Amino acid sequence: MLKVVSWMLAFSSSSFATDSELPKPLSIVEKQGGEVISRFDAPSQMTGYVIDFKGNAITVYVTEDGQYMLAGKMFDANGQDVGANELRVSGLNG
Repeated sequence: MLKVVSWMLAFSSSSFATDSELPKPLSIVEKQGGEVISRFDAPSQMTGYVIDFKGNAITVYVTEDGQYMLAGKMFDANGQDVGANELRVSGLNG
């Protein structure tokens, strides 16, 4: 059982998602050289992603319907960058 779990963890970390699983805006980013590093829950029914774009880490946010993507920092009402921790955890230079 432990081997199966280890294999699943190794497999899941080797590739984040295929083009067919990603919202269309993220598929376009990948075609331009970006790599999806991680996914996280974001406010207002959006999904946040950390992208490694040619050595630079950025956060992007995809709308709930998967049709729109916003790139950059998102701040909450207290002025906190909601994606800052995700960038830090990614180990990329954001």
